[in-house]
Amino acid sequence: MNEENRLHGYSEKLHELHNTKLKTKDEKEERESSSNSQSREYQKKQTKHDIQSRAKSGDSYIETGAPKGIFGKLSNAAKENVSTAAEDAVKFVTDHPLAILAVLLNLIVASLITCLFNSCSLAAGGVNPAIGATTFTADDSTILAVDENYSDLEEGINDSIESIESDYPGYDEYVYDLADIEHDPVRLAALLTVLYEDYSEQEVSDELQSILDSQYSLTLNPVTEIRTRTVTRWHWVTYTTASGRRRRRFESYEDEEEYEYTILNVTLTNSGIDAAVGNCGLTDDQLEIYEILLITHGNKDYLFE
Repeated sequence: MNEENRLHGYSEKLHELHNTKLKTKDEKEERESSSNSQSREYQKKQTKHDIQSRAKSGDSYIETGAPKGIFGKLSNAAKENVSTAAEDAVKFVTDHPLAILAVLLNLIVASLITCLFNSCSLAAGGVNPAIGATTFTADDSTILAVDENYSDLEEGINDSIESIESDYPGYDEYVYDLADIEHDPVRLAALLTVLYEDYSEQEVSDELQSILDSQYSLTLNPVTEIRTRTVTRWHWVTYTTASGRRRRRFESYEDEEEYEYTILNVTLTNSGIDAAVGNCGLTDDQLEIYEILLITHGNKDYLFE
């Protein structure tokens, strides 16, 4: 019985000791929690105080959390760089006015040509205006063959001139005033490109003769002049000798007479391919394309080197 009471008393002491430890642990955790809470609150207040202090001193924070002073310094540096670049640009323009003018003119010309390319279209259609306005669209072999055919027509003019005296005989004089028989192959190709685009020899054969007739003019102008010349004439002259006898003799003398002098004036004028351009009734757009093709040489400079 005494042993049981002793064991029971010992159990109650253990239970009381356990309860005391638990109570002590809870009080410690409560104190730590309260301390942490007070620490966080203090940090918040301190941070708020720092921000307000920086705001008053002009060193506030941006949204990213970086000090405004840093960005201010960067902004000042950027302003200085921009100012220096502007001063250098002004100095360059002042020192090189002609270079700047040349660049501006090139930009203007390029802009005008670009606008022109976008607005032009070929008469027959079917080709991109920008490409058609700068390039000879026919095959190289066709362009060269057509140009050779035109040269043959020009040779026909020369043949006609050489046979004039036999074709028109009887004149006292033949006076020749002849222009050179030649043409600009680039202008011929440009005109045919505007008129036909991608043409063939057969397609432009009649047009070549029309262009030739516009470029060249061969005129024959007969003139009859009344001229005066000195001639020798003969007549009988009667005279008296020293003995008193009358005699006759045949003597010569000089006289002036008028006569007709016939002249055939042969004139050949060469007005160039542009004369044909003016006679073809081209529209304003076609004329602009023609001028562009002359500038670019149809992008085929190698054809007529």
